[in-house]
Amino acid sequence: MQPAPDSPLANFIEENHKLLSVLGVFTALTVFARAVPIRLLGDILSFLFLGATIVLWFELQERFPSKTTSQKLRLFEFFVGSAVLVLVACWLFVYWAFWRQILVGVLFLVLSLVVAALLQKYDTFNRLFRTRAGHRKGLRHAFYFATVAALLVATFLIADLAGVKLIPLLESLRSSLQTPP
Repeated sequence: MQPAPDSPLANFIEENHKLLSVLGVFTALTVFARAVPIRLLGDILSFLFLGATIVLWFELQERFPSKTTSQKLRLFEFFVGSAVLVLVACWLFVYWAFWRQILVGVLFLVLSLVVAALLQKYDTFNRLFRTRAGHRKGLRHAFYFATVAALLVATFLIADLAGVKLIPLLESLRSSLQTPP
């Protein structure tokens, strides 16, 4: 018997089998974490494993060839991506009560990452106070805490605005999806 010629899909799986395996493990852990007897702990673990699954999916997405001639590889990318998207959608709809509880934390994290990246990219502190890195440490700490406080206030305002507009819309969508046909 002659060995089968390598296909782009087989090559991709061979090159990324560890990442694919870990993606599967974290997907399963996202689902099974809910079985933890302490409900809040199970919700938190499920959310954290979902985050890890999403990060792994982004890493895997970067590894797919941008231009491929293999329809099988394109289909594989589509189905794996769709599975991750459905997992996220299920998690948001099934665990909606938990999601509402952590909305402020997630918004704060996202806002903090964006603001920190912008402040670092544009060297805001050093330009604003006309100093160099490592100088004016007391002022640097005060600026840091003022920024965090402003982000926290902005987070609560955004969460409140989102809660007024978005949450009732999503809750009606969720209830219509759970209603049997």
